[in-house]
Amino acid sequence: MAFEGPSGSMGKPENADDYTRFIVGNITFYVENRILEKCEEDKKITFYVEEYGRFELEISDGTNS
Repeated sequence: MAFEGPSGSMGKPENADDYTRFIVGNITFYVENRILEKCEEDKKITFYVEEYGRFELEISDGTNS
């Protein structure tokens, strides 16, 4: 069974107001705000980039806890 979930594309989205930008090192991620709302509790998003593999983005407020 293939994964069916939100999909994305490479590059800056055309409707940037609907996305939150994250910068990690030299990589920039844009995550749709509605997806972030669904991940409010665990603060983790797992995604797959074809030919690169599976990655987990853990959202932090930038403080050490």
